[in-house]
Amino acid sequence: MRQSELQYAFETQQSICDRLTDELARRSNEIDTLHGKLQDKEATIAALGATNKKLKIEIEKYQQITKATYEKDMLTALGERDN
Repeated sequence: MRQSELQYAFETQQSICDRLTDELARRSNEIDTLHGKLQDKEATIAALGATNKKLKIEIEKYQQITKATYEKDMLTALGERDN
């Protein structure tokens, strides 16, 4: 190979390397962005899980109140309770 052919091959490979470096940097930025979004979504999921637990406790409380009210009403209807 002549020097001009070697120079052309070198420049071609250098250009390829530069494009790949740019692409790698672009994808790295995309990964960082997606990682940030993922962390935000995980925090949202954790917050919703805590809210869900609180709501389940409230539901259980109201179910117990409803059950107690029903039992009281039944006893009153049967005449076994005289408040």
